[in-house]
Amino acid sequence: LGIIYLALIAGVYGNIIYNSGVRRIGPSRTSIFVNFVPIFGVISSLVIIQNEKFSPWYIVSLILILSGVGLVNKKVENTN
Repeated sequence: LGIIYLALIAGVYGNIIYNSGVRRIGPSRTSIFVNFVPIFGVISSLVIIQNEKFSPWYIVSLILILSGVGLVNKKVENTN
């Protein structure tokens, strides 16, 4: 059952969503959001599986990931 889930849901559906993102916002901006995969992994392990222990390092990693995505998406000001 776990292998079927990984193949169908995570594999097929994940690629469909990624490809629709590439079509809508372009490949470079879509690849930035791959950084959100660990966040959703932690959330699903805490909520769905419920065997995962919460750690303060989750907050640190969340801040680092969100700041990295924010910096990449920030528009650069023209200094000329």
